[in-house]
Amino acid sequence: VLLEIRNLKKYFHVPDGWLHAVDDVSFSLEAGKTLGIVGESGCGKSTLGRTIVRLLDSTEGEICFDGKRITNARGKELKKLHTDMQIIFQDPFSSLDPRMKIVLTVAYIILLFTAQNAVGLAVGVLFLVLVYGISKIPPVMILRSLKPVVPIIVFTSVLNMFFIDGRVLFQWWILKLTAEGVKTAVFMSVRIVCLIAGTSLLTYTTSPIALTDGIERLCNPLKRFKLPVHELAMMMTIALRFIPTLIEETDK
Repeated sequence: VLLEIRNLKKYFHVPDGWLHAVDDVSFSLEAGKTLGIVGESGCGKSTLGRTIVRLLDSTEGEICFDGKRITNARGKELKKLHTDMQIIFQDPFSSLDPRMKIVLTVAYIILLFTAQNAVGLAVGVLFLVLVYGISKIPPVMILRSLKPVVPIIVFTSVLNMFFIDGRVLFQWWILKLTAEGVKTAVFMSVRIVCLIAGTSLLTYTTSPIALTDGIERLCNPLKRFKLPVHELAMMMTIALRFIPTLIEETDK
């Protein structure tokens, strides 16, 4: 037997209690054989695979690979194990650890707000286009995420164009359209679009449960200061979960 799973369980802590993503699964797989696991979307197939290859820690149960118990494998042992067993994701961007995606999103936001010229902003736009292309997210999803903020973009653009001093391009009554205002309006509009599209990418490619787990694991060092890390992670994830709801309400 190459792989043996005994009473494997993986639970996630959610606001209403515990979500049983994988509940008491057992099977064995002989070398040279293939096993297919079939189920509807959201039934726990991916979570089962992630738990078996130790991308997620199991709640209970045992995982044995090639005669060795790997349920609690860590460090060098886990690194060596991943040279023999791996998971192949349908979406390459989804294969990233949630913690890495959170860190990359924060780094991207910092890049957008520190970019002081067109070159820096162009780098941010190209990076966003590249990542969306890799993740194969339909362009309509980007437009849906931007729709709620269109009024904000228009409002800030008008303020920048007509109320920033500079070389006057057009004047009517008390309104003055300046070259510097147009430049600032374009710069700020592109920045807001990239910010919303970039953060939306995180919620499109990561489940709320994975986000909670990633945020909590990133904030683990704060537990030394007696901070309620789990509760903070849950609050952040609940806020993120409202984004799709807001988009749907905007579409109505």
